[in-house]
Amino acid sequence: MTTPPRWTRLDFTWLLAVVGLSSAACLASGAELGATFDEPFYIEKGLDGWRTGSYRALMRAGTMPLPVDAQTLPIYLMERYRGYPVEPVREMADILPVARAMTLPFWWLLLLSSFRLARRVGGPWAGRFAVAFTAFEPNLLAHAALATTDIASTAALLALAESVLRGRTSAWRRRVLVPGIWYGFALLCKASTLLFAPLILLVLAWPFARTWRGTRPRLVDLFQMAGIAAALLFAYCGSDWRTQNSFVKWAEALPEQPGSAEVRTAARSLKIFPNAGEGLAMQIKHNVRGHGCYILGAWNPRAVWYYFPVVFSQKLSEATLLLLAFAAVFRTRWLVNPPLLIALLLFAFSLSCRVQIGIRLQFPCVAFLIVGLAAAVAPPFSVSERRSGGDVRLKMVLGASLLAALFTAAESHPRGLRYCNRFWGGAERTPELLVDSNGDWGQGLPELKRWADGRGIERLPVWYYGADPAVYRAPFEMHQINHWPSPTVAEVKRKVGAGGIFAVGVSLLNGCPDRRPETLNVIAWLKGLPRIASVGTFAVFQID
Repeated sequence: MTTPPRWTRLDFTWLLAVVGLSSAACLASGAELGATFDEPFYIEKGLDGWRTGSYRALMRAGTMPLPVDAQTLPIYLMERYRGYPVEPVREMADILPVARAMTLPFWWLLLLSSFRLARRVGGPWAGRFAVAFTAFEPNLLAHAALATTDIASTAALLALAESVLRGRTSAWRRRVLVPGIWYGFALLCKASTLLFAPLILLVLAWPFARTWRGTRPRLVDLFQMAGIAAALLFAYCGSDWRTQNSFVKWAEALPEQPGSAEVRTAARSLKIFPNAGEGLAMQIKHNVRGHGCYILGAWNPRAVWYYFPVVFSQKLSEATLLLLAFAAVFRTRWLVNPPLLIALLLFAFSLSCRVQIGIRLQFPCVAFLIVGLAAAVAPPFSVSERRSGGDVRLKMVLGASLLAALFTAAESHPRGLRYCNRFWGGAERTPELLVDSNGDWGQGLPELKRWADGRGIERLPVWYYGADPAVYRAPFEMHQINHWPSPTVAEVKRKVGAGGIFAVGVSLLNGCPDRRPETLNVIAWLKGLPRIASVGTFAVFQID
């Protein structure tokens, strides 16, 4: 692997066109979609963080603060300018597009990093096609329009990998310090980086890495990177200088034995919480504990190993899957490249992941896969390939794939969260195949409201998977059946009213996590009713 040539005018034009077009799509989607399940929490706690300087609420949820800080900063500045507090519940419709727009810098970082990484591994055309395929991948594009953390962490991990490759033969500052800062940046974006980053560095430091770049990071360099990242993480998150109640309770419950008194004294005196370690610990607990999942039309009470392989086959675009098949058959000699090997290791790691609530949790695997495929299919062409016309044929394949990717992105806009490729039947089959952030993440209330307003419906009971405050305003009437002490069909009929219309989120209809027999009986009854409409992420029923 050689140093890539200097950027050309085509590089700048291509990059600006791709970034501009995808950013416009993100802004348009962000203005149309309702709040997803996570966004109200991020906005509320992010504003609390700016007001108080404390990340206590975010740490207790296992959420790293950097993307949340960026997304709520303009809202907080607006609050300071106008002189009275923003009320997220009342003003969500106004402030949500602002918060979502602040995800764009992370999106730009992701696109720039994919461009530079592919260019470094596979040459100029690899970089150009990598950034285009990344920008128009429906799942990445859909999440780039949201005020969440998945795009930010993916961008930072790609930047980390590119900085390691770029600084491989440089002095300590570029070889260790810069990658260490990117490592810390990634940790500040999402706690799952604690698992992803070491796997990425493992591939880049593996002995056969010599075949890629003549040298590889020394083990001591990797430990120094991790130390820099940890220092940055803990310094940014800071502390409220309080004791940790759970630590104190645990210490107080220790049996009398040598050292227990000292532990209790330390627990009562150690006023360093909350800190970044608490957030990482909460995320680790969540990952170890796991939960049930919905896949292939069935609910599983526990995580299943095949969840992410199936979801990848359903959610990755046709262009990406076909490009993967083409590379596997015709470009095998180019498949051993750093991004593809990273993607392969992350894919293998996904088989053991116990938190199975959407492809978004494996976005780093998706991003490295796209970059690696671009580097495999469009490497620097040899003289013999040019003479035989091989480079022209490959560019035609890439061009056709890129047009297909652009068409898919345009077709799924602005509902890319519900995207499912045609190999599995398209977006129409998403409700029966996928739930939660794979399809219905709570974003569908604006579309349902437009449907109700167009028919003059003044009261619309809703059973909803989400946290959008709009559900508490007319024409909606919230009925969270899975939270009722003992749900019954008779109670649903009474609250909705005879002849009334009832809108049910498809995630609850097909994959409700409440598996009590009473709730399942209500769901079975609803599925037996005539469906008068399917409106975005909702199924609408007429109650007898």
